[in-house]
Amino acid sequence: DVVFHIWSQIAKLPADQRTVIHSIFVDETQDFTQAELALFVRVANDKNDMFFSGDTCQTITSGVGFRFEDLKSIFKYEADRQAEDLAAKAQSLPAALKVRIPEVNTLTVNYRTHNGILAAAAGIVDLLEFFFPQSIDMLPREQGFFDGPKPMLLSETAVDDAAVMIVGADRRHSQIEFGAHQVLLVRNQHAKDKLPAFFEGCLAMTILESKGLEFDDVFLWNFLTDSKAAKEWRLVFSFLIEQDSAERDRLEKMVAVQSDKSVAGMLRPLEFNEQAHQILCSELKHLYTAITRARVRVVIYDQDPANRAPLFYYLEKRHLCDAKSVL
Repeated sequence: DVVFHIWSQIAKLPADQRTVIHSIFVDETQDFTQAELALFVRVANDKNDMFFSGDTCQTITSGVGFRFEDLKSIFKYEADRQAEDLAAKAQSLPAALKVRIPEVNTLTVNYRTHNGILAAAAGIVDLLEFFFPQSIDMLPREQGFFDGPKPMLLSETAVDDAAVMIVGADRRHSQIEFGAHQVLLVRNQHAKDKLPAFFEGCLAMTILESKGLEFDDVFLWNFLTDSKAAKEWRLVFSFLIEQDSAERDRLEKMVAVQSDKSVAGMLRPLEFNEQAHQILCSELKHLYTAITRARVRVVIYDQDPANRAPLFYYLEKRHLCDAKSVL
């Protein structure tokens, strides 16, 4: 409604009565709708003096699907509109004033974090490119300046023990002192309200709230346990099988020896349907966003063995994370 109102006012107001906006710089571009981006381009006095930056793997805002290739189409529309106006008026413009379709420049060096975390994030991008190639821009891999610890998966760990390890209340188990440089990330406000009493006083945020921020240590709490995409996570096995034909045999053997039928069911691959399994695209982007908030360390904990089984297996199988038990 706001965009429509502004757009309507622009159409009514003569050009010489509008406030001149010479340049526009947009950060976190992936959070804007196509209508908002089109409005920015329309109100800019010089369409060629605009700068957009963002990451299409972080499009987690509800109702927004963004790619930089789509942004180029807005400039193409403006260039065509300008050409039609000039033709109707029998006028011409210097080449410097004509609307140009901008190039997309890729930044491949990550100054925030190290290669241990970037490799895990790239593993999530691999899944997005495999299942939902139209949802992101295909870009070269990011590289950091140095190596670092892989994200840690807390498996076979009681909830109290995991909380003690994270908060550091017990020095015998403590590995991290919780402070302003650490954050506990959860899926939504409801999940935040359900956090154990151990975490009172700790900085806890939803993944959406953490966007644009960075921390030394990120603890992702029950992301899979609270996920609405229960069966969809089994699609990661389809990816593994596609990459390695021997993986099917290994998975079948694992299913056969599992005593817990619920976990065994989660280890079965799922046939992919892009329309039916669209929720996984959002889940993967939320996971990517959470992991990339960290500069130094990521710890992932999930209570539900069945829900966590596919992703934990995928991350371990590709050597993207280290599994650890705290007993």
